[in-house]
Amino acid sequence: LVDVIVSLNAAIMPNTRARMRFLQGMASRLKPGGILILNLPSVESLLFSAFRETEWYRRIGLTARAAESETDVSSLTGPRRAAQGVFRRGEEPTKHYLREELMVLVRDEMNLELLEINKMEYDWAVEFEVDEIPDWLSDPYPWDWILTARAPLK
Repeated sequence: LVDVIVSLNAAIMPNTRARMRFLQGMASRLKPGGILILNLPSVESLLFSAFRETEWYRRIGLTARAAESETDVSSLTGPRRAAQGVFRRGEEPTKHYLREELMVLVRDEMNLELLEINKMEYDWAVEFEVDEIPDWLSDPYPWDWILTARAPLK
């Protein structure tokens, strides 16, 4: 058993069973009072980024309809997978998390005490994979979730 586990964007496999085994496995290896730190992709941020991209197209003169048509929605999967937080990043289906989903997951599936869920922001240039970002495109920035939880004291 260990005092601390840090996982950086590792619990992203689209297969629910494999993902749950991975998460429960980490939780089970914590000493009583041990800390788990998870970094995970955000559903909300993915959708917010699409909103901001559409806004970018509108600001350069496209109509609202044209801007929506130009926005890259290649990350979107079918409705059933999207409802489970599975989106494509590049070519790979990748699990993304809702904040409230993480609250339930930690409590009900991992049997840990949730300490914090925070946004870990990153630059728009990273999200859009471009060098030049317009000055108006500032905060709020895209983010991943950073979650801290504790194993129960026995």
